[in-house]
Amino acid sequence: MTKHAGGRPSEYAKINLDQVKTLARKGFTDAELAGFFDVAISTIYFWKNEHPEFLEALKLGKEEADNKVERSLFESATGYSHPDTHVAVSEGQVILTPITKIYKPDTTAGIFWLKNRRPDKWRDKMEVQDDRLTALLNHINRKEQDGKAKQDGTAGRAGAGDDRASERNPAVPGKPKPRGRAK
Repeated sequence: MTKHAGGRPSEYAKINLDQVKTLARKGFTDAELAGFFDVAISTIYFWKNEHPEFLEALKLGKEEADNKVERSLFESATGYSHPDTHVAVSEGQVILTPITKIYKPDTTAGIFWLKNRRPDKWRDKMEVQDDRLTALLNHINRKEQDGKAKQDGTAGRAGAGDDRASERNPAVPGKPKPRGRAK
């Protein structure tokens, strides 16, 4: 074992880079790698900074894993099929029948794929750039609010956007002030 300036033997000398790549390919996180090699996670970070070959082995393994997941997501989103064998027993005889299993496209996987691959077209929130369209939408919203106010009886009440609020009787909301003398 080689010694560092502090005199402590390096655990890195025991590391097999093919094993690092394999663990990364299997989806190991940095914390799980630290547990596997029985070192602190800070040691994994240190090795990544100090040993470019270690970092490269991790990157290659993680890239393979990411590509596999990406391919699986794509197949799930678009649907796929694969050959299989149906096993049955009839009158004591095992019957093997070649079949093709078909999986229909998964809408949720498709939406996830599109939101991540084409966010400009598939994000949840659409941004309106046309000022004319914005003005039209604002006008429609005001008309809807006015219609709702009329339905629930708030149209024309003081404080409900009525220009004649000063003419209202504060004692009875929605009623005009009495004109002339009260008897």
